[in-house]
Amino acid sequence: MTSDSPASVRLVGAVTVERGSRVVDPRIIGGPRCVELLSYLTVNRHREVSHDELADLLWPEKRPRTWNSVLRGVISKVRDVLDAADIAGTSIVSRTGMVRLTLPPDTTVDLEEIRDACRRTEGSPADRARDARTALRLLAEPVLIGANGAWADDVRREFDDLRLTALEADATASMDLGAFENAVSSAESLLAADPLRESAYRIAMRGYVALGDRGQALGAAARCRAVLADRLGVSPSRETQSLYLELLEDDTETTPAQREEPPVGSAFVGRDVEMSRIVEDLEAAAAGHGRFLLVSGPPGAGKTSLARAVMQRARAAGTDVVSGRCSEHSTIPYEPFVEAVTRDLDSRGVIGARQWLRTNGTDILGIIPGPHVDSGTSSPRTWTTTAQGRPTRCSGGSSGPLDRPRPCS
Repeated sequence: MTSDSPASVRLVGAVTVERGSRVVDPRIIGGPRCVELLSYLTVNRHREVSHDELADLLWPEKRPRTWNSVLRGVISKVRDVLDAADIAGTSIVSRTGMVRLTLPPDTTVDLEEIRDACRRTEGSPADRARDARTALRLLAEPVLIGANGAWADDVRREFDDLRLTALEADATASMDLGAFENAVSSAESLLAADPLRESAYRIAMRGYVALGDRGQALGAAARCRAVLADRLGVSPSRETQSLYLELLEDDTETTPAQREEPPVGSAFVGRDVEMSRIVEDLEAAAAGHGRFLLVSGPPGAGKTSLARAVMQRARAAGTDVVSGRCSEHSTIPYEPFVEAVTRDLDSRGVIGARQWLRTNGTDILGIIPGPHVDSGTSSPRTWTTTAQGRPTRCSGGSSGPLDRPRPCS
């Protein structure tokens, strides 16, 4: 018996009334007006609706002369839909020019379920994630297919906003649960729909860092800054900028000192010709003749190992060495330079970095994303011009193969 099963009214996707395995389509029973009226009465089921209001709904421009009798016929068709789903015929009460839909207590309405799920903001991360995913599952299709008019557009806008609320709730709860891939997926889906949602950029940044993809985290920071500047003419909030500075500080792989392999004195096997050429260039740089070297080759050819060995030898010879990497999908302008010089200034400490900036100048601070700093009063978080007095070698590395170009702006 289907009457023993709870009933439901579905307003997401095609409007239907269901009980158990029985699915009733109001289009078949009463046509488009039946769909419109059933949807409107369901959305407004907690109040009485006047016949005049329903007439304006069905005939927004001009009512027919017999509108009252036609309206009663459409209301009758809505009753037939409910009867076909084995919902009591007394669910629609029409008297003294007023109509009200009263569904049985066990009846669910999907739009109401979505509202309730999005309003529950307390509870454990698992509870919040479950509610958010319930809302997202129910919102997998467009709302009120077949319903027309401004009222339906207003409802659609409300549930478009609730979908964004659910995406952010899912992203936040997923971060708390350690489900970082899901957190990033929901945050990026949210940003695709609402590029100005700054909180979603922060979730994406944290999620990428947790997944070990620091380059994508920096890319999210760059997108945030660009979108806010382009559309609103503002900079990111202090919270976002602080997170960005943390990303610059936090090298989850290793620090430059930890990456110096092999130890001093160890032989670097198989690259004698390349090493000899590079040593000549290092000596030329030390004599004041700058050099630019490009190490290329297929993945796994040993480019990174060669670069590390060169950096180690240069430091041993008294050369200042700074290093930075270019992420696979980087959108940060000059990312390797930002990373390289930021680390170098950090290694000098606040006082040493300020002195270095005073000595060498701060002209190039403008290329760094983020707030500019006063080299006399703040801890510098950016890079500057070429050091004076000692040769400096800048090494740019990548997190992937070097056999295809990467954008640089």
